[in-house]
Amino acid sequence: MVVPAWKQYTAIPSLAGDLVISLDPGRSFGTGAHPSTALVLGLLQSLDLHGLSVLDVGCGSGILSVAAARLGAATVTAIDVEEAAVPTTLANATRNGVAVSVSTTSVAALKGSWDVVLANILAPILIELASDLTRLVARGGRIVLSGLIDAQRDRVLAAYPGFEVVEQRIDGVWIGLLTHRRAAE
Repeated sequence: MVVPAWKQYTAIPSLAGDLVISLDPGRSFGTGAHPSTALVLGLLQSLDLHGLSVLDVGCGSGILSVAAARLGAATVTAIDVEEAAVPTTLANATRNGVAVSVSTTSVAALKGSWDVVLANILAPILIELASDLTRLVARGGRIVLSGLIDAQRDRVLAAYPGFEVVEQRIDGVWIGLLTHRRAAE
């Protein structure tokens, strides 16, 4: 449940136990209302993130980073090309009592690997960044791809050889894909 930071949240008994994220998007993208964001949030909830490292590419407001940390990720790294995303993500992490490392470091400049990579960006950018994103996924790791429509699915997946779709979610025309690096890759 994503709640604007300026609103008071009153739990509904049937939703007791839901993860509540308080969010102020500031000047950054990401309120949780867009279907592609909601799809990633749903896919994140299907994963056991405890003890895992997560990279959020194009973090915007930090909504996905905060959710990953709240769902038990051991470390969360967030990057965005927009400078405004850095203070917004940090503020939202603090507001929700979690730690997120955030910067404007480019995907190409990142070193290391992460267990889970989140990329909720448009299909042409998912294709453009594919080699860097796959390089950053740990052996046996996962990439969550969203921000694409069904007509773009096969073209986007072709840019990620060695990854197989293990879960797909649809909301209207938007799709979210949870992919897993094949063991031999």
